[in-house]
Amino acid sequence: MNPHASTLYLTCPGCAERTLILRDARGIRCAGCSFDYQALAGDRPRFEAYLVDRLREGPMGQLGAIALAQWTSDRPPAESTAALRALAESHGVELPAPADPAAFARTVMIGVALGLLGLIALGMYAAFTGS
Repeated sequence: MNPHASTLYLTCPGCAERTLILRDARGIRCAGCSFDYQALAGDRPRFEAYLVDRLREGPMGQLGAIALAQWTSDRPPAESTAALRALAESHGVELPAPADPAAFARTVMIGVALGLLGLIALGMYAAFTGS
């Protein structure tokens, strides 16, 4: 699989259609009209306005904006995402809180513990009822 293959669709500023973003050796382009996102990123105020509009579209626009910001930035992904969060906040766009891996692990552990307790209770029920 191509490590640069994209499955992100965003509203293109060139053709105004929701199209696939192509990321290859030629750059980052719209699959429909070949709009050059790298050139847009060079015009910082226009690029930031475009990203804010995508952030307001909801989860899919937010994912696309984060990916596009990372792909066009020379910063590490974490810094790029933090800068995009700051941009969103400055424009009143509320983004979901970042995922907490520890919270996920706790949820899994609680699920496993409850499952084990259920099996123990089932075994005790079977032992006492003779089933």
